[in-house]
Amino acid sequence: MPVADKWERRYQQANLPVDACALLQQQQARLPTSGRALDLACGLGGNAVLLARHGLAVDAVDKAATAIRKLSEYAAQQQLPINALCIDLECTTSRWLLEQHSRYDVIVVSYYLHRPILPLIEAALAPEGLLFYQTFNSLRASPSGPQNPDFLLTENELADRFSSLSTRLHRQDINAEETTKPLQTQYIGQRDA
Repeated sequence: MPVADKWERRYQQANLPVDACALLQQQQARLPTSGRALDLACGLGGNAVLLARHGLAVDAVDKAATAIRKLSEYAAQQQLPINALCIDLECTTSRWLLEQHSRYDVIVVSYYLHRPILPLIEAALAPEGLLFYQTFNSLRASPSGPQNPDFLLTENELADRFSSLSTRLHRQDINAEETTKPLQTQYIGQRDA
């Protein structure tokens, strides 16, 4: 089954609202109360909803049309400033993300890794902009998480790839106490003024 079909089926059965990623929930005190935010690979938009309720105007991007439709409807009902966009980040990345240069005060990426867009994510941060990133890493094998190394961060990968940002938080041991779950990395970086 193609990956896109898998996500479309999952989103057809899901309802909103959904929770934001743990990193964003735990660190929301770091968020500005105004400005622009980007939720990349947003799925049903748990991160986008939290950001919008915090006072930010949000662009939420995902390639799953069902998720984008549901998020758009929910945002309209709740009167949230969320612009939900159906974009395949792995096909139109260079064009769309390059156009966002220095635009976002906050960018959130959770449970998504496509290494070619990492420099574009960094370029889309405004001065003093914050990047919140949480996803799986390869530091402990687990049958319950992704197996493909393309979707697993290596040790210190985010800190190394975003070395021009000031690291505000970097943990690679999320789920360490639960040996059946895959380890996750949490990272917050900030662009200089």
